[in-house]
Order: sequence, then structure tokens, then C-alpha cells
Amino acid sequence: MVSILRVFEKLLLIQVRWLLSGENGRLCAGFVNSSWFRVRGQLLAMFSVPFGIGQCICGITSLLRIVPFLLVNPPGKKIQLLRRAAPPNIGPGDLPGFGIMKIERVEVFGVAIPLRGERTIAYETRSVQRSVVVRITSDEGITGLGNVDPVAGYSSESADEIVSTIREEFAPKLVGRDPANMNLLLARLASGSTGFLDSRAAVEMACVDLVSRSRNISVSEYLGGAVKDSLLFNAWIGISSPEQAASEAAMWKGRGFRSAKIKLGGGVKADYDRIKAVREAVGSDFYLRADANAGYDVRTAIELARSIAVFDLQLLEQPVSAHDIEGMARVRREGGGIPIMADESLLDHASLIRIIRADAADLIKVKVMKQGGVLYTKQIMETAKAAGLRCVLGHGFALGVNMSAEMMLAGTCDCVIDGLESVGPLNISDDIITRPLDISGGSAAVPTGAGFGVTLDMEKIARYRFM
Repeated sequence: MVSILRVFEKLLLIQVRWLLSGENGRLCAGFVNSSWFRVRGQLLAMFSVPFGIGQCICGITSLLRIVPFLLVNPPGKKIQLLRRAAPPNIGPGDLPGFGIMKIERVEVFGVAIPLRGERTIAYETRSVQRSVVVRITSDEGITGLGNVDPVAGYSSESADEIVSTIREEFAPKLVGRDPANMNLLLARLASGSTGFLDSRAAVEMACVDLVSRSRNISVSEYLGGAVKDSLLFNAWIGISSPEQAASEAAMWKGRGFRSAKIKLGGGVKADYDRIKAVREAVGSDFYLRADANAGYDVRTAIELARSIAVFDLQLLEQPVSAHDIEGMARVRREGGGIPIMADESLLDHASLIRIIRADAADLIKVKVMKQGGVLYTKQIMETAKAAGLRCVLGHGFALGVNMSAEMMLAGTCDCVIDGLESVGPLNISDDIITRPLDISGGSAAVPTGAGFGVTLDMEKIARYRFM
């Protein structure tokens, strides 16, 4: 009797595959397999003697469920439901084509969004932020978003180069691959090319977002869970006159910010005057950071550090060239006791180890864009924590996807100090997500929702797109 039942079962599946062709035929066969094995045991228990009747009822039940399943759900949803419905004893071999989620499409958008007036740093004066947004779609119809916001003179790739790299080199390596297998995916991207950390970051972020959405969890949960519910943000003050810098600092303090970064450049005297004016404007109960953006040689950096030590700065960021780690260590030893933070000097684990060995910094500055993605950044942060270094996280010109990624990442590690520097909305006039993040009061809750918790605004993409 058992052998007869098995033959009956196989004939039923063959019949279904024959009745329906193409995609629905494959989906139908998989769905019958899944439904059959799920309920067969219960039905056979009910019909302990007339096994044939039990099997027939099970087959009819499965067939009745197929019709609405095929009619109601779009193709991607059908595949997603099949994967989730299949019991443990059903594997990829039993559901051909449905065992592993695959990347189906990679889209790249270059956008140029006006800033809130001109912004001056050591590298340039700029009025527009040129950024790159990546959207990866799986065969289930789930999308993941990535976003990087390069800055000329700081980033190793321009926005145009990132768009071209992802479209021409990375996309062909991604289509058909499992976005959840991040190790294999990143190894494929690294194969045959070095560098391209910004481009890799955009792709990696999109895959992390996609996989998290497919599991209906936030990226915070994907990374192990948040240890903070809310975050404080650090205000941003560009290279300007002492009077303007002081006015901006007072404004930020009035809005609720508890710290601010002052960009340096123009000489020791000009930097001293700017910091002095800001300190006098905000008082002693407000944290100040200074960022030289690798703009000074060692001797001048030591002179600067000693002169501004009187203003009780929280840190001095990247006072010397990115490659001069020994010089940065000397500034740390001879600069009057101001904590030194490495930014441009830090790219990967190898550079972090050099900084640690040289005893060149008290803190490190990490960005998801600069470090090559969420996962790499998290690894570098944990290594720094083990070495006793604290972290500052964020990018002053980040759009909403990048910013949400950095906020979620910051919430997962207690080595990140207060004053997150993901402050794009303070500098950029618009965003490419449907609900822009609000940090106008100096604080915000860690984003929630599946993935990065943001939705792409395609009208904004169309408005600001340049390639």
C-alpha cells in the first residue's frame, strides 16, 4: 500500500507540472511539494486505515490552494512565500530555483543636491553634494539601498567614477549571486581590483539592507542588536571668519547641540582666532572638536596644537598628512596634551594596526563609506575598542541612506562617543528618501524598521540625477 501511495504522489506532481507550464508550473510544483509534506502526516493519522482516501484529500487540498496562490501573488512574492513555507526536509533540490535568494538587478543613480550655502574645508569650497545611490533587487522583488557621498580631495573616488565602477565592473559580478553570502560577494568584488572602497561600500550597504529586509529585521538587529536607543549629534562649522564661526556655534547650542566640530585651515593664527571666538561664544559646557583635514606639516601642527590647548578641545583631528603616521604620533606626544584622532590615515585593518603600533592616536574616525561598508566598519570599530581606542562615526555630507546606516551602526557599539558626525541634513538642502531624518535639535532616536528603515524617493532621484 505504501508503494502505491508513493506512486500516486509522484503522478499527482507530474500531472501538476504538465498542466501548468513556465514560471507558474515551477511554482505550482514547489508549492504542492511544500503543502503536501506539511499536512500529509496529519491527514494520514486521521485516515489510519483508508490511506488512499487520506492521500486523495491531501492532494485535492493542495490543488485548491494553488489557484489563489498563483492568481493573487506577483512572481517575486510567490518565490518568497515558497522559500518561507518549505519545511526543513525540503531543500533546493526539491524546489528547483527556489532554495537561495538571488540578486536580479543592480541600479546606480548619480545625484547632485545643492548645499545650504557654500561650505569650506581644507580641500575645497563647495556648493553641491554629488552622491551615488545603489538599488539592488532580488528575485523575490525585495530591494536594498546603498549610498555613498564622496568629497573631492578626501575620497579616493569621484561620484562619476563610483557610478561607472559599479555599473561596469561590479554589477556583472553581482547578478545571480546570493546577497546573504557577504564573504563570497565581497571577495568577488575584490577579485581583479584593489581600492574602490567607496564603490564596495555602496554595494555592501545595499546587500545588507536587502538581506535585513528579507528577514524583516533592522540592520541594528542584523549586526547583533542596538545598545543605545538614541544618539547625540555633533554640529558642523566650516572655515569662516571668527565672527561667523562664533555666531553659528551659538546657534547650534541654542538648538540643543552639545558639541561642534570646527574646520581648520588658513594658518595657525587664523585657526586660533576662530577657535577662541567659538569657545567664548558657547562657554565651557560645550564640547569642541577641531579638524585640520591633514592640512599641516608636523612642525606647524605641533605649534597649532600647543596654541589651542588652552581652549579645552575634545580632540584634534588628522593634523598631518594621511601617510605620516609617525608625524601624527609626534604631534600627539608634543602637542600639549590634546587628544589626537586619526581620520584620513585610517582606511583598513592594516592602517589601524600601524596607528596602534605607533601610538599615534587616542581616537579613530570611521565612516561606512570610507571603510568599505557596514561590516568592515564594524570590524574596525571592534578592533579599535580592543586596543583601547574610542571611535567617532559619521560623515558631514551624508544623504539619508548613508546616514541611517551610520546611525544604526553607531547604536550597536558603546565605543562610539557622543556627538555622531552623520550630519548631512545640516549641510545639504534636500534628500533622496521619502522621510528625511530630523536632527535639527541635536539628537534623534536610532532608526527602526526593516533594513535601514528608509524608502527611496524616486521623484527626488529624477530631479537631482546627473548620470
